Amino acid sequence: MKTYLALLLPLAAISSGQDYRGKIQGFVTDSSQAVIVGAKVSLSNDRTGIVTVKETNASGRYFFDYVEPGSYTIAVEQAGFAKFVQQNVVLQVAGDVTVNAALVVGPVTETVVVRETPA
Repeated sequence: MKTYLALLLPLAAISSGQDYRGKIQGFVTDSSQAVIVGAKVSLSNDRTGIVTVKETNASGRYFFDYVEPGSYTIAVEQAGFAKFVQQNVVLQVAGDVTVNAALVVGPVTETVVVRETPA
């Protein structure tokens, strides 16, 4: 019995530490690199259409964790700034993607769309 438990214990530790989901994070700033607190950040799964919304913290940071692998669109909105949209954000298995958004002053009806895939 002791040998059996000794073999299972390391396997339990290995299996519990692995997760296929990843995280998407970044900072939201204005054109002068000042952080924007309380900006609304939407993460939309391109395949399912499911949208999750968070706000930037006191450091201008947003963080989505336990995100399913796939392709996403990130949208950032704040009063007095043009909407920022980053398309084709691809999250790999257990990946960590950073998308920083620089908002420009403008009417709320204006949208800045970034079509390049983040590195």
